[in-house]
Amino acid sequence: ELSYGKGKTEFLKLAEAKTDNTPIQLASDTDYERVTNVFVRGNWLSKGAAVSPGLPHSLTKNNKLPKNRLGLSQWLVSTDNPLTARVMANRYWEQIFGIGLVETLEDFGTAGAKPTHPELLDYLAVKFSTDWQWSTKRLLKEIVLSKTYQQNSVLMANDPRLEKDPQNRYLSHAPRLRLTAEMIRDQTLAISGLLSKKMYGQPVMPYQPEGVWQAVNSSRREKTNIDERFILLLAVRGRIHRLKRLMQAVEKPVCLAESVPIRLYKPSHS
Repeated sequence: ELSYGKGKTEFLKLAEAKTDNTPIQLASDTDYERVTNVFVRGNWLSKGAAVSPGLPHSLTKNNKLPKNRLGLSQWLVSTDNPLTARVMANRYWEQIFGIGLVETLEDFGTAGAKPTHPELLDYLAVKFSTDWQWSTKRLLKEIVLSKTYQQNSVLMANDPRLEKDPQNRYLSHAPRLRLTAEMIRDQTLAISGLLSKKMYGQPVMPYQPEGVWQAVNSSRREKTNIDERFILLLAVRGRIHRLKRLMQAVEKPVCLAESVPIRLYKPSHS
């Protein structure tokens, strides 16, 4: 038999072993499942009837789905649930055009806004979930290769489209959006020829002033990289990147339900 010390050493070796595979979570045995009870009037000391996992009947009546997270994920992408594809298509549209086909990204219910182009939203959602097999690249390709996206964004002060469609909800011209802080940083490096084209890999430490980590009680001393794309830079909740602070970006500790790009409606010369 293994002693405690030797067994602990073997366990730590297994836990810290490097592998080329991605670890996944497995469901525990039913004997180890926790009993979940309804809290009477919200009091955790007053337990009511025991409940089991499952999908609300208001969402689906399919009783064949597993009563766990796998069943939830299967329902999210099932043909009986068109909401997932519609929400995703609308959110990607918003990232490109500055405003979604449904303006209220967070609310597709009766209190939300109606789509300006319902047939277009249906087309993108159906194609996205069927023919394109949930490929976001294929969805984005369809949008950016359209004539709608390739329109000119230049508008003069006397352009009649400004009066008929001041917020460009009917897509009479290309969107006019300001670059985000991340885009400005990457564009600056790209124009100067300093932007690294490296993809994937571990996150890298952005340049920070000396002593910045003492403010968050951290002893980080990683090597800094200033030429990597912003998406690869390490994000720390306690400290915002200096460039993002200059660009009035949202602080990390803040929860932002909707991040809508700044849209420009005024003529180009004003």
